[in-house]
Amino acid sequence: MNKNLPVYRNLLIGILFLFPGFMLAQSMERFLPENPGNQYTVENTRFFTGKKLYEYIDGGAELYLSYHYRKCISRNYVHSSEPEIICEVFDMGNSYNAYGVFSNMRETENNEFGQGCQRLKGSILFWKNRYIVSLMTPRETPVSVETMNQIAAFVDRAIPGTGPLPSILNYLPKNGLTRENILYFTHFSWQNAFYFLGSDDILMIGTNTPCVWARYGTPEHRIFLLLIRYDDKTKAEKALSFFRNAFGAGKDVSVPVKLEDGTFFTMVCVDNFLCGVFNASSAEETEYMTGEVKKRVFEQKH
Repeated sequence: MNKNLPVYRNLLIGILFLFPGFMLAQSMERFLPENPGNQYTVENTRFFTGKKLYEYIDGGAELYLSYHYRKCISRNYVHSSEPEIICEVFDMGNSYNAYGVFSNMRETENNEFGQGCQRLKGSILFWKNRYIVSLMTPRETPVSVETMNQIAAFVDRAIPGTGPLPSILNYLPKNGLTRENILYFTHFSWQNAFYFLGSDDILMIGTNTPCVWARYGTPEHRIFLLLIRYDDKTKAEKALSFFRNAFGAGKDVSVPVKLEDGTFFTMVCVDNFLCGVFNASSAEETEYMTGEVKKRVFEQKH
């Protein structure tokens, strides 16, 4: 038996104890190219777990934390005469969370990379499986754009497989819905993303309840639909009662309610779901939308 084995083992244990992200960083480095081409080279690679993310993106970490992110790797690519490129990969634990972050950040959506992608000036954002990938450059040049595309393609190939979309999306009315108008979340901090409901957790969403906002109509007249899936019907009914008192001033919100601005809203319980429709121009609009959800819930469960 090698007498040095206990020493090596204890050294390894010590490294893992002092640097808990060490092995995790190694596992994610395989997603990033060492030589992206066009004479770009790696300047540095950094790794973050837990609330250490605040040290990297102070002011933006809350988004990832609210979707239960696990770890992040960031790599800077530099060139002697071209702008820097930064590539980040966030491990969100599962594809639902990865899609949720993407749906919260993107304004447009295409299929260029991963399972959904957004390209804006100087940036590429996409999600695949349980990962969110972000690439940025402060200035677009033909060389920096080409290299950024090559890095994105490498990461896309390196991430294995694909992941399912959150199943709650299957219950949304499809007529008039485009994918860039969907926002999936599980933390109550995003309950006001499309329409202000209140500062408190008035729908008992907590930090791990599947929810989705969907926008319908035109930019001039939007209808907002909120769908929440609870563990059981009892909790859904309890949340409806809580919402009725907090937002509906004790009124029966299961029938359309007209607000002072002339718009209508409603919130109904459909089995273990709550379905809310807001900013509708008529009671009939709210009833049509909730009726579509009821039909889909019935079809899925039977």
